[in-house]
Amino acid sequence: MHQSDSGTSPDIRGAGAGALPGRPPYPQPQSPRPGAIVGVARDVRQRQEQRAWGQNGQSTEQVWTFRIDRHDAQGAALPLVPVEMRGSSFEGSVDDGDWIEAPGVWRPGDTLHPRRVRNLTTGAQMGVRGWGAGRILAFILVLVVVLVMVVVFLAVASAMLSSQPPTPIRMPV
Repeated sequence: MHQSDSGTSPDIRGAGAGALPGRPPYPQPQSPRPGAIVGVARDVRQRQEQRAWGQNGQSTEQVWTFRIDRHDAQGAALPLVPVEMRGSSFEGSVDDGDWIEAPGVWRPGDTLHPRRVRNLTTGAQMGVRGWGAGRILAFILVLVVVLVMVVVFLAVASAMLSSQPPTPIRMPV
């Protein structure tokens, strides 16, 4: 393990390289975010899946999966946290052995689905780039609903205004 320039806190660069198999190096970096899940990425995999949209549309979705290997302050193993991240594209990366900070609440038996994680080894963020297909579809749906409401309002207002005869203007003589 490397020491930082100040000599007081450990540097986690290359943390995965010096670790014993199955155990992350100690001391574990502290997460600045309360409730975040911190540990070492294991079994990092990336794949592509084809998704069908409507009758003729298809898109490719990127899927990153890994497990967060965690240990308590005494070095005892905690349950592994399975992570799955899906999106049309990603920025950043995670490699086996990198220290990871993931937001969210995890319960045993569940898979964590964050949109972003922080790679504590590199200091970079890794996550879904852009809005993603689901968010774009939701935005389009909201936009269509708003447009329908505007059209209905204009139609009702127009009908109300046209049903009243105009009031004649009388000129004084």
